[in-house]
Amino acid sequence: MLKKRETRLALEIFTGIALGVACNYLAIASSYRLVANHHLCSYTVKMMGCPIFRITDYGDKGVPNMANMMFIGIVFATLSTMIVEVIIHYRTKKERRHD
Repeated sequence: MLKKRETRLALEIFTGIALGVACNYLAIASSYRLVANHHLCSYTVKMMGCPIFRITDYGDKGVPNMANMMFIGIVFATLSTMIVEVIIHYRTKKERRHD
């Protein structure tokens, strides 16, 4: 059975990856709309400076950059874990001070 802290860390990592996937999805979906509205031949979707998807043939084809998409997921997972752990640290530190 997982301990409370291990469960929390797993949930933080999963939440960060899910946020990364959602951001990738929104960036790619909005880029397809941009390509269609402006009749672009090709377009490279970038997030945090990393190309994550290449739209070609006026929006008919797309090529994902899986390595950079996974990198975005790792960044979001790391950030979500760090943010939650810092918040929990300060909450427990504050509670210990009042005891």
